[in-house]
Amino acid sequence: MKKSLFGAALLLMAAVVTSCKDRHWTPEQRARLHDQIRAYREWSYIQNMNDAEFLMLADDVAATVEANYANLNAFNGTPGASDSLTTSVVGVMATYITTDARNMRYLFPYHHLVREKVLPSGLGRDQLKQFYQCMADKINNGYVSMENFLWNAMSNNVSATVVGAIQQECASQLNLAAVEEKHDHHDHHHDKDKDKTKTGM
Repeated sequence: MKKSLFGAALLLMAAVVTSCKDRHWTPEQRARLHDQIRAYREWSYIQNMNDAEFLMLADDVAATVEANYANLNAFNGTPGASDSLTTSVVGVMATYITTDARNMRYLFPYHHLVREKVLPSGLGRDQLKQFYQCMADKINNGYVSMENFLWNAMSNNVSATVVGAIQQECASQLNLAAVEEKHDHHDHHHDKDKDKTKTGM
């Protein structure tokens, strides 16, 4: 009886040791996982990140995967592994934006908004934060959650017209679009004054 109990204990210990070994992510596996994550670098809502920001995203996504799967083989062997990786990427991005709406800049960079004449140049940090918070709130209301919006964006189911309308609404609501109009109005009068000086009027 004692021998059988001792044998069972040894088998249990062996199983625990094997399980611990199986749950080990090697540096090579982590590197290969990062290679898989890097495939998302060209996604339109991520490609505006600089290298340091994308590396932070990749590290956070990798940590999420490692916490849920014993090792890379277990992850890749799961049906729908690519969908699981996409879920992790979307989840981390949504967390970034939910934590700080200014992280919407990854999706809609300020210089793009200036180029598209949605916002004027020269806005301060607080003004941009208000704008991105407004966008985040409207997207959450329209798409149920930021995560749902990102999923739709990755599936190309987000209308550029709808997003553009949200941006224009926020710029108008916060009186940010008017900044450029007032500036242009001032310049127009300034040009008239110069013309009067030239003509002697």
